[in-house]
Amino acid sequence: MQLTDSFAVTGVSGSLIGILLAILSMAAVYYFYRNIYPPQSNWVRIFLRTSRLIVLVIISIQVAMLAVRFVTSSERRKVIGILVDASESMDQYDEVPFKDMLLEIEKLSTSVGKKHNVKSYLFDTALKDFNPTSKATGQLTNISNSMREFERETRDELVSSLIIFTDGRANQGEAPEIFSKNYPFPVHVIGVGENESILDIGISSILTAPIAFMEDTIIVRIGIASRGFGGSSTELRLYDGDSLLKVRNVILPNDGFLNEEVIYLVLSEEGEHLIKVKLMPLEGEETDKNNARMTSVNVLSKKKDVLLLSGAPSADYVFMKNLLKNEEDIVLTAAVQSIKGKWYQSESPALNTEYDVLIFIGYPSDNSSDSDIQKLIANIESTQASLFYVEGSSVNYNKLNKFSGFLPALLKSNVASHRYEEVKLRLSETGKYHPFTRQSEYATETVNLWDALPPGYVSSVVIEPKSDSVILLSDETGNMNADGGKPIYLVSEKGGQKSAMLMVTGSYTFDMLLRGIGNYSGTWGKTLLQGINWLSIHDAPSRISVKTDKQLYSQGEKVKFYAVVYDEYYEPMENIEIQVNLTKDSNPSEEYQFNIVNFSSGRYSGEYLSKSPGRYKYKVVAEKGEINLGEYSGEFRVEEYSPEFALLGRNESVLVNIAKNTGGTYTPYELFEPDSIKFEEGTYRKRSKAEFSVWNDERLMLILLILLAGEWILRKRGGLL
Repeated sequence: MQLTDSFAVTGVSGSLIGILLAILSMAAVYYFYRNIYPPQSNWVRIFLRTSRLIVLVIISIQVAMLAVRFVTSSERRKVIGILVDASESMDQYDEVPFKDMLLEIEKLSTSVGKKHNVKSYLFDTALKDFNPTSKATGQLTNISNSMREFERETRDELVSSLIIFTDGRANQGEAPEIFSKNYPFPVHVIGVGENESILDIGISSILTAPIAFMEDTIIVRIGIASRGFGGSSTELRLYDGDSLLKVRNVILPNDGFLNEEVIYLVLSEEGEHLIKVKLMPLEGEETDKNNARMTSVNVLSKKKDVLLLSGAPSADYVFMKNLLKNEEDIVLTAAVQSIKGKWYQSESPALNTEYDVLIFIGYPSDNSSDSDIQKLIANIESTQASLFYVEGSSVNYNKLNKFSGFLPALLKSNVASHRYEEVKLRLSETGKYHPFTRQSEYATETVNLWDALPPGYVSSVVIEPKSDSVILLSDETGNMNADGGKPIYLVSEKGGQKSAMLMVTGSYTFDMLLRGIGNYSGTWGKTLLQGINWLSIHDAPSRISVKTDKQLYSQGEKVKFYAVVYDEYYEPMENIEIQVNLTKDSNPSEEYQFNIVNFSSGRYSGEYLSKSPGRYKYKVVAEKGEINLGEYSGEFRVEEYSPEFALLGRNESVLVNIAKNTGGTYTPYELFEPDSIKFEEGTYRKRSKAEFSVWNDERLMLILLILLAGEWILRKRGGLL
């Protein structure tokens, strides 16, 4: 097919003035160069007249600012996109060897390319250049992001359709069956992998409390899935590090179902414990790479001393008190402020006693005495206790701001009364993984549990988060901070001291309403207890604070580092060079280095892609110029489990929905024939408008200089004036 291009001038600006000036220039040259003294040869006279005319015309063009507008039109073939899933799971299907599939796809590309412009890519979490000799090594699969990137790559072209070769095992990003609903062109899906015949068992999830106490009972919940082994049995083993703690015989579920095994543990040693569960392999199983999962538990040595103060009687106070007093690992002291500034309890709470966590609900109030406030401030300063403020209508914000040095935000209010508005809570990206708000090892499940909560009531007070604070929850207005919406749940770590603020009132209704409609999840109570556990752990004060978003990662996950460097007054410092030196226990001689950069008011962040399992140690060095500001050390782990092997096989329901949503077709790979897909043929014309500013062309200036230089040389040699 012969493609054609065209070009057309659509307009000229400054042409009238340019023509008039050019005519005047011609007249001037003729008049002044009629006679030349002393007389010169013919070619000199011609050169002088011509060069001066050209110079004057160029000057006329520049004065008139002459510009030409034109349109180009090129005939192009429509685009056919081919995306090939290159994640690890794609190399597990014996009936479809990955290298053979790439060769077939290369032939398809050549065939389709006779009438279309074919753009072929490999993908896992993002698009990569197509290479028929590539291997399937991607550790995660993000189908939605790959489709989005292809759309972005072809935004200036007309796409006929997209072909995707995948098993549909998306384990990162937006669900493709939802993302594809608004996709702009047809997607033809070729389903790769076995469907019914595959035999496999695996651990789908492991969940336990991230923080526990010595001698307390720890509940470990284990999700087990299987395909083709329903009703069979195998051993489930649980390890603490390398020590085998429990062995249990489990019955495997039927296809499409999950079994949950619950194991109770008591850990008697303080510190972090790595809990691993493993299903013993069965004969005929496709792979055992999904038979083991890990999680971590931080075991503390003593119970938590908690002081709960409320500025007035409230349902939130009753809910919090009942929640905490039933916890065996909490020693609770609770009191409510009376109208006269005293306490309703027969004995006033001991405000000078050392506590791990202080919880204020609408406290301090108008009735709170300055002496009590000063005692509490002195207590926090001397003991490094954590402060947890929960919004309540009885609070006096001016008095609360006396505790501003211990809180993650400042509150600004010039009104005596409190005005509340109903808002829907939204979990931030950090909140999906933070010990305070995490509900599941799966971020999507955590988000779903939070989305199920009813709206809360948030004060109209202005909230100014500090630079070292982290926002876990916000409302859905999306108009106040980087995560979107007004900050509702904030936490902070500074100088070894932790704090939290919950700016929603009436939280007792979260549990009550959900119980009433039979949808009780325990999300709110669990969040508060996890938060108090987190607040009760006190790290040694340090000028450098470095955290990873989690302690345990799957292969292919990004490890996110967050750091704050403080000056001598514990204020965040900007323009600091922070380097991370990372080593793996199995190969300590090999070191990986990268910098984390400032992203907001003295807060720094960076990422590392976890490629292989093992225990990683990091040392963070902070410098300003040649001055070393200190170091910080920590560690994280990457488990052997890869999401790519959660359950092998073709996820046919996802693939069918992608095709259906976009107006494409679905075909299993074993039935696929290159000629079976009908593509929209033909060409289209790509039009583009442009403007050429003649007056601003550097080449004209070069011609001008050359002509003036030539004229000057001739005049010098000929003795001309």
